[in-house]
Amino acid sequence: MPVLIGAIAKRDKQRLEIARVSYRFGEGDSERYLAQLSSYDRQKAATFREWSRLSSQVIKVKIQLQQSFVNDRQHF
Repeated sequence: MPVLIGAIAKRDKQRLEIARVSYRFGEGDSERYLAQLSSYDRQKAATFREWSRLSSQVIKVKIQLQQSFVNDRQHF
């Protein structure tokens, strides 16, 4: 899932760049550009939340593995 989230965020960034260039050359309006910018900001925040959640899960797994290793060593 994180790879998919990253791909979506990348595509959203590309979409924003297209809107930015269009806006600069007079092919877009402020409202559309700001809507694209807002969408990109929301996607960036969602991507950060997903990566944070994944990072937290990885840390929990590492802690559990370390505890399991310590418990196994105590039995010997």
